[in-house]
Amino acid sequence: MPQSRVTTRWANPARGALVVGIGATLLCATTGLMLGGLRGSASSLLASILVLAFFVSGQIVESRALRMTDATGLTLTLASYAARVGLFGLALWLAASTPAIAGRWSNTWVVAGALTALIGWLTGLVVADSRARVPIYDRGYRAPEGWDR
Repeated sequence: MPQSRVTTRWANPARGALVVGIGATLLCATTGLMLGGLRGSASSLLASILVLAFFVSGQIVESRALRMTDATGLTLTLASYAARVGLFGLALWLAASTPAIAGRWSNTWVVAGALTALIGWLTGLVVADSRARVPIYDRGYRAPEGWDR
């Protein structure tokens, strides 16, 4: 299947962000296992998975919204953001208010996992985006006048 310019533009930065985000998540979970035991590792993994799911779902919706008209794409992006923030807040509220769940996680490792995934995602996005090629700016090379003799 041929890739459009939009697909080419968004595929590499999102993929790079996901790879670095997963790498940072695994590093934090390993550190959490060594310093906080299974509870620390599980807490950081849960928070990291929530944060990465938030960002990945946003990238999917935004890549679809780029193909729509301005008002429709903007509306879809804003509605998606509101829904994702609401679901994220609901998940955290349910986890914090349910006594069976609230006592099973480490608040320190939840924050560490969420921050690690956030920093990993943003670092991967910036690095991959800085190296991405935008096809509309690429021009074929032409030798200067008189150099082809």
